[in-house]
Amino acid sequence: MVRVHLYSKEDCHLCDVAITTIERVQAKHPFEFVITKLTEQSPRYKDFSEKVPVVFVEGEQTFLYRVNEKQLLEKIKYFEAEH
Repeated sequence: MVRVHLYSKEDCHLCDVAITTIERVQAKHPFEFVITKLTEQSPRYKDFSEKVPVVFVEGEQTFLYRVNEKQLLEKIKYFEAEH
């Protein structure tokens, strides 16, 4: 199953919008969805603290700030076809 990983942080409106968008796609087409809320103690905090939400599909950075439903579904199907 394809894995979609979103990095977010507290009080992030764009993160909330991205989660809603990803969950809408997931309702139509199943995949694993992981959310990591960054804190100052998080290993990736320096990388993404000012760049959230950031979304990875199968470890590949796919979206920054905004998630496009159609593009997300296409990316998921692309990785499904590979495996």
